[in-house]
Amino acid sequence: MQVQSVNNSNNYQPNFQAIKLSTIKKGAQKIDIFSLNKDDFMFLNKMINRDVQGVDRRILGAANPEDAGEVIQNALRKAQFIDKKANNKVLVAVEDNKVTGVIDLTHNGDTISGLAVTNKSKTTREGLLHAAFNETNKAEDISLKLPLKLSELSSSMKAYFKGFDFMTDKRRNTLFLPAERLSGAMEMLEKSMRADVRTFKSAAPVDLAKMDVSV
Repeated sequence: MQVQSVNNSNNYQPNFQAIKLSTIKKGAQKIDIFSLNKDDFMFLNKMINRDVQGVDRRILGAANPEDAGEVIQNALRKAQFIDKKANNKVLVAVEDNKVTGVIDLTHNGDTISGLAVTNKSKTTREGLLHAAFNETNKAEDISLKLPLKLSELSSSMKAYFKGFDFMTDKRRNTLFLPAERLSGAMEMLEKSMRADVRTFKSAAPVDLAKMDVSV
């Protein structure tokens, strides 16, 4: 999805400005991670139902790698109903004026229901995971465990998440990340990305409604 800036006009009514959570820089690559909610309706209305193409071999939320676009669209639809202060989150990655990935946190922020990137970038995926872990860590809820159903994961995906300290719960047939391991998992992601990662507790928001979306 292409995101192009357009000129402001005197009749423009400001939309809620999306919350920037982090910026990741690696060489020429620069990724901004934003959190969306229902107040971003003007931006979401432009994004939803566009034909998004992408293949993601490590997709979550769909059975086929070719369905990365479907995962992104499902997450954007959910964002229409998320309150600003809710634990549920829809986070998007924006690079070079393109939306290149999404991660969807549901069930009070405790479950990764969707994860897809369209640019085949390891750094984009891990940047989204890092932002999601950080948001979960902010909740300071020791019950949050980000479970992933083993039945929905390939062998390579199981190994991938175990590499970031996920554990196996055979009784519930899930992989999960205990709350006390979130900080350590974030450090592992930072080492894996080998990038400059900057997170924001408070940052000037970006008005995504000023962007015109094309595929």
